[in-house]
Amino acid sequence: MKIVKFIYDNSSYDYNYGNSIDIEILGRFLRDDTPHFLNDYKEWALADPNTEYGVSCSGNCTFLENDNGTIYLEDQYSEEKIPTRLKISREQFIKILDEWDQKVVNADPKPKEVIIKQENDKFFIETKN
Repeated sequence: MKIVKFIYDNSSYDYNYGNSIDIEILGRFLRDDTPHFLNDYKEWALADPNTEYGVSCSGNCTFLENDNGTIYLEDQYSEEKIPTRLKISREQFIKILDEWDQKVVNADPKPKEVIIKQENDKFFIETKN
């Protein structure tokens, strides 16, 4: 099981632990790139890539590519010779965006701890207060 964990410090979530580069990329994407553009990423993932949305997009720290319903996330600033990529199905991508929105962005009070997990091809978020 791959995990990345963030701790809330009363204003933002700070990185606490990760056991794999690819799941850390997803964590940074959710934490840094989605706060104001979460619905835009969902629309992009659901759109036909031949429309105005195109097959790729990027945020502050993440490059995303849509390859026929498989979403790839990559650290834009990776210094790896061959950058690590997270592979996630469109359905799981939308699901994790929805969970992040419900369990973290719109949570009141904000959870003290957020753990993003990947087991096989399934992604989910656990929170602790």
